Amino acid sequence: MAPRPPQSREEVVKELREQAGWLERTPYCFGAPEWAYAVVAQDGVFRVRRLELDQARAMAYAMEAREKGRSFQPEDAESFKRPTGEVLLEAPTLDGLIARLEAGPWPLE
Repeated sequence: MAPRPPQSREEVVKELREQAGWLERTPYCFGAPEWAYAVVAQDGVFRVRRLELDQARAMAYAMEAREKGRSFQPEDAESFKRPTGEVLLEAPTLDGLIARLEAGPWPLE
C-alpha cells in the first residue's frame, strides 16, 4: 500500500461532517503518510486522540501470518491502531471540535 497523501483540513472537516452519525460507534482516522489520529465520541464529548499500536494484537497477527507463510507488512499495523493515546483536542459537540480543528495548526504536528 502506498503512503496516504496529506489530507487538507477542509477534507478532514468535510469527512467528519459526512460521518457524524457514525462517530458514536466508529472512530474517524486521519493522518499522512499513515493514520496518526482519530476523532472519537467518548464520555459524552468529542476528542481527537493519538492512535497507538496495540502491540499484543499486532504481534499475535504477525506470528499467525508467519505460520501461514505470509509476512507482516507495515501497512498491516494500521489495522491494529487504537485511539487510546493522548487527547489533543476536546469539545462537547462535533461542531465545537471542528471549530477547534479549524482554529489550530495544520497539520496537527
